[in-house]
Amino acid sequence: MKKSMLICLLSLLVLCLTLGMMACTGNIGGDTDTQGDTNPVTDGATQPDAEQGTEAGEPTDTEAGDETASGETTVDTEAATEAETEAETEEPPYVLDFNAVDADTLKSLFSGANQTSVSVATDDDGEQYVALSTNIANASDPYVFFNAGNFIKKAELDNLRDVRKYSYILMKVRQVGCSSGSFDLYYAVGSVTGAAAGMNIMEGYDVSEDGWQYILFDMTSANEWKGKLNGFRLDYMLSAVAAGETFQIAEIQLMVSAESYYKDFDVDWDNVGFEASDEAKAELESLMATIQKPSTSYDDYKKETATNEDANLKLWFDHMYTRAPLTGFTPTDKITYQIQLAKNETEGCQFVLAPTTDVNGLKVYVTDFTNANGDTLKTDLHWGYYFQVDGQYIIDPLPPVTYEKDEYMWNWCNGGNAAGEAIPNMQKYDGFDIKGGESQSFIVKATTTADTKPGEYSATITVMSADGKQVKKATVFVYVWNFTLSDASDCKTLMDLGAFDIYVSYYDWSAELKNDKGQNLYEAYYNFMLDYRVNCYTLPTESNNGNYAGSTSYLNNPRVQAFLALGWKTAGKLMAEDPSGNKFGQTAENAYNSLSQNPDWKDKAYFYPVDEPGSIGALDDINNYGKILAEKFPGYKM
Repeated sequence: MKKSMLICLLSLLVLCLTLGMMACTGNIGGDTDTQGDTNPVTDGATQPDAEQGTEAGEPTDTEAGDETASGETTVDTEAATEAETEAETEEPPYVLDFNAVDADTLKSLFSGANQTSVSVATDDDGEQYVALSTNIANASDPYVFFNAGNFIKKAELDNLRDVRKYSYILMKVRQVGCSSGSFDLYYAVGSVTGAAAGMNIMEGYDVSEDGWQYILFDMTSANEWKGKLNGFRLDYMLSAVAAGETFQIAEIQLMVSAESYYKDFDVDWDNVGFEASDEAKAELESLMATIQKPSTSYDDYKKETATNEDANLKLWFDHMYTRAPLTGFTPTDKITYQIQLAKNETEGCQFVLAPTTDVNGLKVYVTDFTNANGDTLKTDLHWGYYFQVDGQYIIDPLPPVTYEKDEYMWNWCNGGNAAGEAIPNMQKYDGFDIKGGESQSFIVKATTTADTKPGEYSATITVMSADGKQVKKATVFVYVWNFTLSDASDCKTLMDLGAFDIYVSYYDWSAELKNDKGQNLYEAYYNFMLDYRVNCYTLPTESNNGNYAGSTSYLNNPRVQAFLALGWKTAGKLMAEDPSGNKFGQTAENAYNSLSQNPDWKDKAYFYPVDEPGSIGALDDINNYGKILAEKFPGYKM
């Protein structure tokens, strides 16, 4: 957005709200009442003026309004009333427009520069900006302090006594050759007059964009963001490779709400994210009417009593995201649960057992979810295995519940779980114990297919004592909505799944252990994640020097939307073997040729040659690998 257009829009908004007149000027500061301060101005990062007060005799908001009302322009009463109403609910941004002062004054308000030179320039549209440039190579911490308090006085802006109501900071910027896109903004407010630990917020900007762009800082969680505004320390890059890397700033806005952010770009808040027309609303209401859940057995469910009910043992249900801790838990009042899901989806719920005194040898069972016609859903029951997190034991991994010796789980059940200790007896297939005052959590899951009949299903959960008596019983429900999720997800995912860690955890040093489907451990874990539409770095059928001939079943799977074409950090390994880069380049070329057989395959390919670059050398590696990839794998994504 051009600077002149932005200023005109903001000026129009301010005038319409405060004067009710259709007029526009080119100076934001000139559209507001001036409430200056005659205190002496002190430049520098550590000594901004203590006050930005109002001098006696200067016009107040009320006086300015009276003067406008006595002018020659006639203001429509209804329009003025609407403008006043809007003004009460939609306060415009507080704008620090760098055009509001002359170049020498603007430059004087920047001080305490570190590894940075400061200059003021004007763009092709005649808009003034400040340019911050690194003045040494390999700069480790370039920054400068902007005395915003003095700027407010110099620009004769409205008095700003408390920034607390402004929840967002929007900065108009442009980068020229910046090698790092991280901006660390220190805010000096209240009694703080310089950079202070903990009073900062970091956001990124696009180093590939050569035009003006905007950085939005969300201050809603910044507890110290209150009091008068003294200034900002602008750590515009965390580090820089070369001298002359330049960061330009044209304007800083303080915004009351996110709504102001959209209005600043001439976006109708009512239309953000959806079509708010009457036709769209009617269509939405019609759609909602077709998917309303009818009354089901779940709605009338009463608590069940087991044949040999054990009052010592509590049973309750909860959401998946509420993980009951091993101790110190609070039982819910949920005597059952209704899992709701679409077709072609997996969802679940949690149920917890907790005795008052020790119980031993319990077993738990769940039937398949079944509807009135006898149709069933794939049903799974899992243990909640407890890990210590922040001083509490809560569940995380969920191995399947089984009462037969399962070779696939055998290593897990005998301690191969990477937790550093053997899984307790309660996790083994021959029954489990629970100490009094502790809990044992379970997860019951239902899986639908694209052909699943919609409607209600139910399953029975039973808990058996060591001597085979039924001590707890409950029914859990599923409601299947009459729509189907696609296999492909609108949200791409890509996460690490370490094959080595898996094999070590199971003591499966030679990768020989397989499940009943003939899958090795890595493939079983990968497919488990794929069932939930989560993609992992490396396909189970790894390529041979970039040749993916054996991976077509995964490449054609619509749930596989992303993978690392050369694995994780493979570039470094290949470069270590061949410092010239030829081996890396050849492997990348092989991958390009192999995956280009199908444009969809190539579109799923990503690269991860360097992990979390935190040094100049690592950034150089990214550039070097990028040059090779640009040649060998055109259009690559890193």
